[in-house]
Amino acid sequence: MRRILLLLAALAAALIWALFIQDDISPTEDFELAQIDAPGLPTAGPLSQERSEVEDLPAVGREPKIGSGKFSLPGKVVDEIGEPVPGAWVFAHSSPFPIVEFEGGIEELFSKPLDFTLEPIAATLTDDEGLFALEGLHGRTLYLEARGSQRLTKGRVRVPPNRLLHDEKVVLRTVSGGSLSGTVVNASGAPIPNAEVLVSPGIKYLLAAFRNREFFAEHVFTDTAGQFHLPAVPAGAVLTAYGMNEAIRPGVTEVPPIGKGAHARTQIQLAIHGSLSGKVVDSDKKGVSGAMVLALPLDLRRAVPFLRDAGAWTARTTFGGAYQFPELPQGNYLLLSQGGGGRSAPIGAPVAGDSAAPDLELETKEIVAGRVVDAKGRPIVDARVELVSIPSKKDDANESQGPGDFNFIMEIAEQLLPELIPEPTFVRTNSSGEFKIPAWQSARLRVVAESHVPSDFQLSPALKENKKPVLLLTRPGSIEGIAVDGAARKPVQFFMARAESQGTNRGASRADGWSGATATTQPAAPETHEADHGEIAGGLALGATWKNPVSEEEKILVSTQGWRGQLSGGAMRLFDSGDGKFKLEGLMPGKWTAVIQAEGYQPAESVTVTVEEGIAKKGVVVNVSRGATVSGRVVQKGTSEGIPSATVVVGKGRETSFLGLLQGFGDLTSIGETDSDGYFQVTGATDGSNHVSVLADGFSSASLEIDPVKEMEERQGVLVEISAGGTLTGRVSDRHGNLLPGRMVGAMSPESQDFQQTATDASGIYTMENMSPGTYFLISASLDDDSLFKGDLLSTLGGTRFTTAFVPEGGIATVDIVDASAGGCRVKGRLEKSGAPLSGAALSAIGLETTGMMDLRFSTAKSDENGEFEFKSLAPGEYTVQVEAGDWRGPLSLVVADIPEDFVVLSVPEGRITGMVVEEGTGNPVPRAVVRLRPTSESATGIASMFGGQGPGMKRARTGEDGRFEFEGVDQGTWEIETSGSSRWGSGENSETNFFGEADSLEVELARNQVHDVGQITLPVGANIEIQVVTPAGEKLEGGFSVSAINPASGEQEKETFGWGGNSATLRGLPTGAWEIRVASEGYASVVIDDVEAFAGQTTKRDVVLSKGVELKVAVFAADGSPAKGARVELLDRQGRTVKTNEGQAAIFRQLFGGGPDGAVTLGFFAPGNYTIRATLDGDVREAGAWLSPSDSSTVEVRF
Repeated sequence: MRRILLLLAALAAALIWALFIQDDISPTEDFELAQIDAPGLPTAGPLSQERSEVEDLPAVGREPKIGSGKFSLPGKVVDEIGEPVPGAWVFAHSSPFPIVEFEGGIEELFSKPLDFTLEPIAATLTDDEGLFALEGLHGRTLYLEARGSQRLTKGRVRVPPNRLLHDEKVVLRTVSGGSLSGTVVNASGAPIPNAEVLVSPGIKYLLAAFRNREFFAEHVFTDTAGQFHLPAVPAGAVLTAYGMNEAIRPGVTEVPPIGKGAHARTQIQLAIHGSLSGKVVDSDKKGVSGAMVLALPLDLRRAVPFLRDAGAWTARTTFGGAYQFPELPQGNYLLLSQGGGGRSAPIGAPVAGDSAAPDLELETKEIVAGRVVDAKGRPIVDARVELVSIPSKKDDANESQGPGDFNFIMEIAEQLLPELIPEPTFVRTNSSGEFKIPAWQSARLRVVAESHVPSDFQLSPALKENKKPVLLLTRPGSIEGIAVDGAARKPVQFFMARAESQGTNRGASRADGWSGATATTQPAAPETHEADHGEIAGGLALGATWKNPVSEEEKILVSTQGWRGQLSGGAMRLFDSGDGKFKLEGLMPGKWTAVIQAEGYQPAESVTVTVEEGIAKKGVVVNVSRGATVSGRVVQKGTSEGIPSATVVVGKGRETSFLGLLQGFGDLTSIGETDSDGYFQVTGATDGSNHVSVLADGFSSASLEIDPVKEMEERQGVLVEISAGGTLTGRVSDRHGNLLPGRMVGAMSPESQDFQQTATDASGIYTMENMSPGTYFLISASLDDDSLFKGDLLSTLGGTRFTTAFVPEGGIATVDIVDASAGGCRVKGRLEKSGAPLSGAALSAIGLETTGMMDLRFSTAKSDENGEFEFKSLAPGEYTVQVEAGDWRGPLSLVVADIPEDFVVLSVPEGRITGMVVEEGTGNPVPRAVVRLRPTSESATGIASMFGGQGPGMKRARTGEDGRFEFEGVDQGTWEIETSGSSRWGSGENSETNFFGEADSLEVELARNQVHDVGQITLPVGANIEIQVVTPAGEKLEGGFSVSAINPASGEQEKETFGWGGNSATLRGLPTGAWEIRVASEGYASVVIDDVEAFAGQTTKRDVVLSKGVELKVAVFAADGSPAKGARVELLDRQGRTVKTNEGQAAIFRQLFGGGPDGAVTLGFFAPGNYTIRATLDGDVREAGAWLSPSDSSTVEVRF
C-alpha cells in the first residue's frame, strides 16, 4: 500500500495548499486573469451571446468509447425540471475523483498512478430524447458524469453495480453551468497549436470542491490557432486551467467563477524559462559521464506536467560529468542524479535565467555485496536488484539542521522521488546469486526474480552489524475460493477480494510454513524492524540445511512483501463473473485471510489459512452477510416534499456523513441514494449502526440518530428532514477599515460535522451557504504564494485571523474579520549569535498587544544561510520573537513601528540565570525538579492562553542530579522563576520519595548579558495522593482521566494532574490536611471523594470506580437569542456542591469549537439524578434544573 500512502501524502499536500494560499500570483509567472462575459457570481442569469462567437469555437474532439467489460447500462440525462438533455456526453469512471482512475483492474492504481489521462471506461452521446446506453462496462460501482452545452452533472454520480443487472434506466440530473474558451500562448504571447489544456477545480479551493462534491476535470487540445473550448464547466467555482506544450513547457492560470449560462474567455501563458547547468561527480569528486539528472519542480503548479512525463525533466551528463537543462520553467527544483549504479542525495536548486547548481555527488564510496537465495538456500540467478530509495543528508550524522530547515514540499518530494525516477538503478545477480550495488546504510532494495514474489528489503539490519545481506525470496502462493451470500446460499455477483496478512508481525506471519526450514516453533514478535529480520531468520534456523550455508560475515534478511509485488501481483482484485469465484495470487508464505467487500454487504473475511510456498490454497469459502437494511424517506424540513438524488449513508456516529463525501469510495460504507420522490433503501449496514446521514445539493448536511440496527434487521420508515441550513457572510478588512479582496476564509465545526472554504470577492465580502447550524471556528488568511511554492510552511501563516460564529438554522450570521497585520510593516532582519549568523532557525513573532481571546497576532519566518529573515507584514506594536534553532531556543523582543519597511538585527543574548533547588529542612539537592522562567511583562494572550497558558517567552528546565539548573541566552528584563517538584502532566516523577510541592515565586532583574545566580530555592515537602481508576468490573481504565484537588474551604481547584493507559495519577506536594478529590474521564460520570487526608511525606492511595455517565449539554443564550460567549456555567448536586464548571482549557476549547446546531456545549458526563445548572453572564445569574436519566443524554437551556 505504499503507493496509496504516497498518493495520500500528495492529496494532503494539496489540501494544505488549499487551506494556506492567497490569490496573489507568483511573480515568476506572467499570468493573465480570465475575461468574463457575464457577472462572476454563480447567481447571475443567462448571458446573451453572439452565436457567431460560439460557432467559431474549436471542436472538443471527443469520441464514443466501448469499454472492455461485458455489461451495459441504459440511462437518461435530464435538466433540473426533468426535461431531456439531447446531445450530452456521458462518461463512466471507476472512481469519484479524477486523480484516482483505472479502467481495467484496480492494480492500475499502482502500475500507472497519477497519470491524469482522464480516460473513461466508456463514453457515449445522448439522443434527441436524452437517452443513452453505455457499453463494455465492468461489474463494479461506477461513477457517471454528463456534460452538454453549459450543462453538467454536479461531480460524478455514483451507480451501484446491481443496476447493471436491470433494464431500469439511470437518470442523470444536470445543473446549469457555464462554458470556457481560451488561448494558450508562449512567454512571448504567440499562440501554441496542439497544446494540451487541463481544467480542474481551483488549486486554492480543493477543500471546497471536496465538500461541495464538485470535483471536475476535463482536458482538450488547442487548434491550429492555439484556441480551446469547453462547452460545460461548473458555475460559481474557481477553476485552474493548465496548459502544456509538452511537459517541460507548462503554464497555469486561474479562472474566476463563471455565472450560470455565462461564457468566459481566458489566456494561459506558458512559463518563462531559464537554463540550469551543473556537474555530477562520484564519491572521489571525479566527473561521471552518462549519468541521468532529474529536476523535480518544487511547485505544486508543476505537479501535473511532471507526472505526465517525468522523462522530459531529465538531462544526461557528458564527458567530465557536465550536464545542462537548456530549458526549464523558472522556479525551485529538487535535483537527483544516478549513474554507474549509484544515486546522489537530492539537493535544491533555483532556476532564474542562466543558473548553476551545486555538484551532485553519487553515493559510490560504499559497495554493498550480497546474494539472493530461495528458501532452501539455492542461488537465484539473474534476479533484478533495484534501489528503491535515495540517499539523504539526514543519513549524515554530522549534518546539522535547524527547525527552519524543514521544507514541506521537499520532504514529500524526497518520499515520492524513488517511485518517480524514470530510469531505475539496478544490477543483476550472477550464477552464484551474488550482486554488488552502491548503497548506504538506510537503503532499501527491491528484488524481482522470475517465479518468485517481488520483495523489498531494508539493508540497515545487516549493514549496522557490518555484515553482507543475504536476501531471501520465496515462490508465490495463492488463495482460491468463492464468495457466497450466506443467507441466500448463492454466489456473490460483484465483489472485491483482497488478501490480508495475519500474525503478530508481517515477517513472522509470512515466514510460518516455509519449506526448507528446520525450526518448528514460531519466533517471538520482535520489538523493532531490525529485530524482525534477525529473530525470524534465527528462529527458523535458516541456513542450517543449506548447501551453501550462511557465514559469520552474512546476515539473512527476510522481507515483507513489497507493496508493488503484492498489489500488482494479484493480491487485490475485482470480480464480476457471477460465479463468486476468486483467486488471489502473488502471496508470500504465511498466514492470510481473504477479505470480501461487496455492494450491499458487510465486509467479511475467511478463516485464517496458511499459504505455503508455491502452493495454491483452494476451497476457501467466505460467507458474506447483507447486514441490516434501512429504508425511509428524505424530505425538506417542515414539508412532505421528497428530496431526489440525495446521498444517504448509514453507519456508527455522526462522522458517517463524511463518508458520504467519499461517495462510497472506501471501506465499511453503507450508502444509497434517494429516488425521484426522496425514498431510499440502504443495505449492508453493519451491526450497531446508529446514524443516518444525508447529503443533498442545495441543503445542509443532516444526521439522524436511530436505535442501533441489528444484523439482518429490516428497519423501515426512517424519516430524515433536511433544510437549506444557514448562511455565513461578512467582510474582511484591515485595521484601517479597507476591505480585502481575495482573502481565503475557512469555517469548521466539529460538533456540526461541517466545514466550508471560500474567498472574499472584489468587495472584500465572503459568503458560505447551506451551512449546518452550529458554532463554527473561522480562519481567514492572506498567505504568501512564493513561500508556499518553495515549501516554506513557516512563512505561510502570517496574516491569519481566528474568530467564531454561530450559524442559526434558516438564518444569516454576519461576522466581520479585521486583519490588523494587513498593510503592516515588512520587517527584514538578521539573526545572530555571538556575532555570527544563526541559520536554519524558525522564528515566530507573537503579538503582546491583543484585544481578546481570538486576537492571535503572529507571523512566522525562517533564517537563511546568512541568518537573514523576513516577516512579510506585521501590525505596529510589541512582539516576542520565539526562536527555535539547532543549538538555541528562546524569546527575543521586537518592537514594530508603523512604517512600510524596517530592518532589525536580533542577537541571541548571552545572559544566564542559574541556581540550585534544595529540600526544605535538610538542604539536600532536589534532582528532576521543574523550573520555569518567564518575563513578568507578558502572559499568555488571546487564543494562546488555551494551549499552555505560559506566554510566548516562557522557558522550562529540569534540575540535574546535583539540583542545579541553568537558563542560557536570557535577555535583559525582569524575570519570574517558578519551581515545583513535578509537572502537571505527571511525566518523569515516578519516584516514591517525591513529595515536593511548589516554592514561592522569585523575581530576578537581569541586565544585558549578565550572569546571575539566584542561590538556593527551597522546595517544601508536602503529601501525595495517588488515584487508581477502575471500571465497575474491576478493570483498570484504559483511557485518560483527570484528578483534581479541591480546597474544601474555598471550593477552588488548587492542583490537577492526569493519568492514562491504565496507570495511576498522583497529586504531589499537597499541603497536609483534608482534600476533596474530583476524578473525571470522557464518557464517564465524574466522582468527588470527600475528606481524603494528606499526610506529610506519605502517599495516600485510593481506588476510584468510574461508571459510564450521562452526557449533559448546556446552551446559554444572551438576550438577543445568540449563544452567550464567556458565560460561566456550574453544575451543582442536590447538596449544593459544585460538581463541574466550564472553566479550564478543555472547557474553553468546547465553547469555541464544540457548539452544536442548537448552541449546546457538552459540560461533561455525570451520574443519573437531579442537578442544578447555574449560569453567570456579566454578573447576572440564572438557574435551571437538570434531570439526568440513565438512558439518554440531556440538554438544558438557560436564557438571559
